[in-house]
Amino acid sequence: MEKQNSEWESEKASSLEEARGLLIRWQRRAIIFGIALLLNVASIVPFLQDHSLHAHFYSIGRPLLLLSGCLLTAFAFSAAQAYNFWIYLRDLKKAYRNDSADS
Repeated sequence: MEKQNSEWESEKASSLEEARGLLIRWQRRAIIFGIALLLNVASIVPFLQDHSLHAHFYSIGRPLLLLSGCLLTAFAFSAAQAYNFWIYLRDLKKAYRNDSADS
């Protein structure tokens, strides 16, 4: 019986640590993509109409605009994954807390 409890505790700890690691990984990705998106959007502004580099919009500004769309998609996906892993970690903590209260 004691061996089963120690196995259960180690399994519980490893699953919590794995979920925490996944959450941290996706949070970092979301932060990196968010910063890249912010910088990209800021770099598009000089190519807009009535700005100094508008003459180069089609050669430089349009690819930057397309890149911002890709970065927005990557940011949204990574933020959604981070949110999902945060919910998963929260639910795991609740389940393990309730399970240990029942024992």
